[in-house]
Amino acid sequence: MNIEEIKNVYGVNDEQARALEIGKNIALHAGAGSGKTRVLTRRFLRLLLEGGADVDDIVAITFTKKAALEMKERVIDLVNKFIEQEKDSKKREDLRRIKEKLPLANISTFHSFCDTIVKENYYIIGIEPMYQIIEEVDTLTLLNRVSDSVFDEFISYTDNTEKLEILSEVLGIDYLSRKKIIEDVKYLYQEIKTKGDSIEKAKKFTMDNIKRFNELSTKEEENKKGSKSKKADVEDLEKLQAIIHLVMDLVEAVDRKYQEEKTNLGVLDFNDLEKYTLEILENEEIRNRIKERYKYYLVDEFQDTNDVQLKILNYLTGEESKIKEGKLFVVGDIKQSIYLFRGANYKVFEDVTDKIKDSKGEKLNLSTNYRSHDKIVGIINDMFKDLIEGYEPSNESKGVEGEAGFDFCILEAEERDKFDTRQLKERKVELEELKVLLEKEDKDEKRRIEAEYVADKILELNEKGIEYKDIAILFRGRSSVLEFENSLKKRQVPYTILGGIGYFERQEIRDLINIVRFIYRYEDKLSFLGALRSPFVGLSDNEVLDVFNIINENKYITSAKDYNDKVKKLFELKEEAPLYSVSNFLNKLDKELKIKEIFLLQEDGVQKYRNFEKFLEIAEEFDSKGIYSSIEFADYLENLIEISNKESQAFLDTENSNAVKIMTIHASKGLEFEVVFIPSLDYEIEKINKKKFVYDKFADEKGKYGIVINHHAIKDDLYKYVDAKRKEEEKKEEIRVFYVAVTRAVRYISLSAVRKKSEKTLINHLFDRGVDLEKYVAEVSSFNDNINEKDEEDRFDMDRALENINLKIDYIPKSIFSISRYMLYKDCPRKYFFRYVAKIDEGLLDVDLFNKEEKEEQNEAEIVKSINAAALGSFVHSLIEDVSKGYEVDIEDRINRELYEISNEQKEKIKSMVQNFEKIEKDIKINGEKILSCKEFNFRVPLPNADIILMGIIDRLDIYQVGDAKKAVVIDYKTNKVNGEGDKGRIKNHYLPQFTAYSFAVKKMFNIDIEKMYLYLLDIGEYIEINLKDEDIEKDIEDIVKVFNFMESNTDYDKFDRCENCYSCNYKFVCE
Repeated sequence: MNIEEIKNVYGVNDEQARALEIGKNIALHAGAGSGKTRVLTRRFLRLLLEGGADVDDIVAITFTKKAALEMKERVIDLVNKFIEQEKDSKKREDLRRIKEKLPLANISTFHSFCDTIVKENYYIIGIEPMYQIIEEVDTLTLLNRVSDSVFDEFISYTDNTEKLEILSEVLGIDYLSRKKIIEDVKYLYQEIKTKGDSIEKAKKFTMDNIKRFNELSTKEEENKKGSKSKKADVEDLEKLQAIIHLVMDLVEAVDRKYQEEKTNLGVLDFNDLEKYTLEILENEEIRNRIKERYKYYLVDEFQDTNDVQLKILNYLTGEESKIKEGKLFVVGDIKQSIYLFRGANYKVFEDVTDKIKDSKGEKLNLSTNYRSHDKIVGIINDMFKDLIEGYEPSNESKGVEGEAGFDFCILEAEERDKFDTRQLKERKVELEELKVLLEKEDKDEKRRIEAEYVADKILELNEKGIEYKDIAILFRGRSSVLEFENSLKKRQVPYTILGGIGYFERQEIRDLINIVRFIYRYEDKLSFLGALRSPFVGLSDNEVLDVFNIINENKYITSAKDYNDKVKKLFELKEEAPLYSVSNFLNKLDKELKIKEIFLLQEDGVQKYRNFEKFLEIAEEFDSKGIYSSIEFADYLENLIEISNKESQAFLDTENSNAVKIMTIHASKGLEFEVVFIPSLDYEIEKINKKKFVYDKFADEKGKYGIVINHHAIKDDLYKYVDAKRKEEEKKEEIRVFYVAVTRAVRYISLSAVRKKSEKTLINHLFDRGVDLEKYVAEVSSFNDNINEKDEEDRFDMDRALENINLKIDYIPKSIFSISRYMLYKDCPRKYFFRYVAKIDEGLLDVDLFNKEEKEEQNEAEIVKSINAAALGSFVHSLIEDVSKGYEVDIEDRINRELYEISNEQKEKIKSMVQNFEKIEKDIKINGEKILSCKEFNFRVPLPNADIILMGIIDRLDIYQVGDAKKAVVIDYKTNKVNGEGDKGRIKNHYLPQFTAYSFAVKKMFNIDIEKMYLYLLDIGEYIEINLKDEDIEKDIEDIVKVFNFMESNTDYDKFDRCENCYSCNYKFVCE
């Protein structure tokens, strides 16, 4: 195909069409809103239609599970459109065959792909095949456990006495006695692993690094005319080098202990998946087998790839340092690389681009921004031209109609002296001083004014026609979210918090965390005092002050045990805690302290109640992992808080309701909104590292120096040199994060901050680099009062409904399950296990081997001519779909072309089913006007109270205008053999869960009632009407959630019961 043909067939522009050249390796640099997902999905389909690829030949890698899910669905949607448009029946059938295979397509995250390779080749690396993958929070919690163990062993080993003395002399006795060293060791270990360096590499970089750096610096100085080399105290340097080597040894010991712990528990972390995949691919025989299996690689968001992942791709696509033609397609945007903290290295994208060009491939650009209004594109180009080095401006699309807007609110904040909390330990304190220690929320009046500005502006925009659901407030972190919530509440602006932002900062959750810390930790004074102030204990501020001073006088918190009955009760609960699992103990706390009752009596009580329910879910997940003792729950919670706002707010509004969306900038990546507010731009972009050590992650012309110590004695400041590199890279990333935020906007951007001129914040950096916010306001002064002209015609908008429910799920689900999986599980849990957990293909089971006598009795010709029920059903469905669209269908010709030789009996049966379909259609009468009909309607909806998506396909969904209301008619075709009324009843009961799912999905997507639901029995030309009560649907959905949760968390064979109906099951011999 030439470019024009590609544009016409695949619906793309010139730039996008060039990226669909499937015979070449391509590195596609795609700016924000330029249509990279459109290119990815169409390149995937073009490989199938024109490249001779099978679905299983292609591996598509995305950055998140949500993105993988959406990409798979978009490919399916694209195939559906091609089916709709294709007039040639043979090509339509080819497309249907592709569609049938797509649910099992290799579209996943990098870690999921690595998991597949490791599971299939576990024996190569000598690990157990039934490992579990632990999340980041588990990694951090297990590291706490092993680090403490390593430190205790180090202290108790007598040979370390001299090393301890040097450490204490140089860094102070507190550094050892308060275990600050082990915190630094854990930090360094995580930095090394996040970078993707092995411990061996880190040791190599670290060895004699002070000496190497000083020698290099001395040479540089001596080469400068007139400069003199400075002498350093050799003895001091040797001490520092010894400390660095000691810390490296501790890091190595933590790694060794952590690996042992994971082996004992039978778990792997994400770093293990990458490391083991790399080890497997080093085996040439295995590597060649995998390369033969997977022939094409499409990788999205390549700017967020790390060095190890690049090595894996090089193994899979390379041939003698080159990449085989057409093997690799990567797409990304360096300006949107925002995962440095996870080890992402945008330079990897530059490296692979160079390698593709060296392998006769191409670097291509997508430069047109179709998302944003032209004036917004112009503002973004002007803003970032001097903020991002080598910035490539986006082109305007002229595709967004109407006006654009920009505003800002920068408040100047007063400089305040910080209260020295250390004095609280030295004397009796006053009540207001104690509050400084206990109340850590931001009391800055200017922040409240900023939040009110944002809320007022949202009201103003809403009056101008912008719906609340098209507005987003994007935060860099969690700070100040509550101020903005309060301002929205005061003005009765509906809002939804997404992605966990703000959950752990809510006062009710902070109170619960204080209680957990007090219960499970020894002598945690601050948490104890915070627990006493909570409404569950209810001490006044003056009473808390009394308790504080009692503890200060007696040195131990137990000295306040008998202060009053409430405090005494808290200590009794602390003593009982080890007897319970965490979740059971929290339920006991609820009963003893009446937590839920107290919440329900407060303002926003239902919200607080549900947040407590979420807290219980966290505890249940902690218990279910089976790798922790209860005393580790406090650590587990703190690690959850640390790793990126993981837990979602248990909100009342659905994610698709007409409400303002509040989320982090990272969570917004890939999304777009008519209006974007970016408040609190006064966050630091040059963060001070207060730790004693840092790991040098960024190589330059001087190389890498591994672990470096922060100490004044190092000549020419090796630490400052390494830290300066860190600060520069982190500052660049903060600018990219800001770029991601502003490019979410379609037509309106609002920026705000509380500015302190003395701080190195983002807003100050913008002003320092000459960004002129006033100019941008002037450029969009024509923003008028008619932004969105509302369509007065009352019509059913299918595209809008699909967009809301199918493409904008606002959280990352743990799992996605089809209703057919639920039905299989209800039929036989053991069969579900074999098919989906053990992944044993029924087609590979030679059942006939065990039925030789029966097989020999069957006529050989009949075996050749017969087709199985699934293939028959699929073929009949495709015929009916074409008949219902009004196509002329030659059934005999279709059978001969697509099914080849089948028995005459089956041929007549197929014709009969089509005739029966037409008969049923005539028999059914709906009182109303059909306004829409969707064939093979794909749905994907979130289930209530679960991070799980329910998916399925409705054979036909019709929308009718019935009086003043729109109502849905759901139809499902069945080709099952029907012998009498008994079979009809059995078939109806079997498919009731399917109709429950259909009813739930339709109501959730379209918010309309179900008028009728029908089961077409094509074997006999009759239909069954399905009637479901709301309470039955609710009950069945609860069971579906329960079953899916079980499926999601269980992989043990023994937990899946065996049914009694085994006669026709292909797995029966494996099962027995």
